[in-house]
Amino acid sequence: TEQKALADLRRINLDGLRWCVFDAKGQVLGRLASQIAVVLQGKDKPTYAPHVENRDMCVVLNG
Repeated sequence: TEQKALADLRRINLDGLRWCVFDAKGQVLGRLASQIAVVLQGKDKPTYAPHVENRDMCVVLNG
């Protein structure tokens, strides 16, 4: 249900997360998806380590 989804979202700690906004207008889907995947995995940060949880949030507009 919608209320349960909102309750789950409130439990997520959003402090310290970076929000990346992508504009999908005129973009090739595969290239945009690969850019988003790099951000979601945390590989765009110089402190990347596979065992450390340092991922960010992405918002896609005009999708």
